[in-house]
Amino acid sequence: EGKFSKYLFYAIGEIILVIIGILIALNINNRNLVKQNEATFDALFGKILKDLIIDFKEADRILAFDTRQDSIMNLLLNNRVTEENYKNLNGFMSLIVNYEPMRFSDNGYNNLAGMNEKIPKKYNEVVDQLNTLYLDAKLSVIRPNEVLGDLVLENLKKWANTKPWFSDMQANNSEKINYLLTDPFYKNDVRLFQIYLQGNHMTSITTYKHLIAKSYISISKILEPEKQIPEFISSYIVEIPVNELQYYAGEYEDVDSG
Repeated sequence: EGKFSKYLFYAIGEIILVIIGILIALNINNRNLVKQNEATFDALFGKILKDLIIDFKEADRILAFDTRQDSIMNLLLNNRVTEENYKNLNGFMSLIVNYEPMRFSDNGYNNLAGMNEKIPKKYNEVVDQLNTLYLDAKLSVIRPNEVLGDLVLENLKKWANTKPWFSDMQANNSEKINYLLTDPFYKNDVRLFQIYLQGNHMTSITTYKHLIAKSYISISKILEPEKQIPEFISSYIVEIPVNELQYYAGEYEDVDSG
């Protein structure tokens, strides 16, 4: 009986030690899985940072193009465009039959949306910002892209059906230039194009840039807290006017007045 009690005591002790070893192994394994999962998401958010930079620069390019178009339209509507302008300067001839659509670099976000692993808690706020950027604000940019594209096609068809010079769009013939300088309905078309350009396209892309900058800074603070934010990003953070918030809050409407 004494030996049996001793053996039983040893057996229980060994069982306890085995259980403790298993728990320690499980804990170590769980920590490793957490680290691997976090490393996976760190790499993915690093990719998203690169995408945000590409999108920010793309928005800059589009806004520069739109701003130049808008300036030319103002000159035309105020009767300050000359025949020499049409002959010698780019952009005047194709004012309402050309536009630059915003293109998006969102592969990183799309990969994030397809991940089954649990996103680390440190990224919760960032994910909300990215959802607003890519699910709401992006849509508010796509719609003006489509509207301007439709207007361009409509104007091209109109010219094709009514203007003899359409077949040679590059020609600077006097009939074409006279139409662009004096026709009141052409000016109406220019004004309509400008309304959508200013009120929809430029406004939505400007808002998109704000959200890009904020998302970039939030991610950088987590991934690269010691690294300096690019100046062109950090200097862009300003308060977004309330009326612009409508564009990424699902309240987008076409602008049909100045």
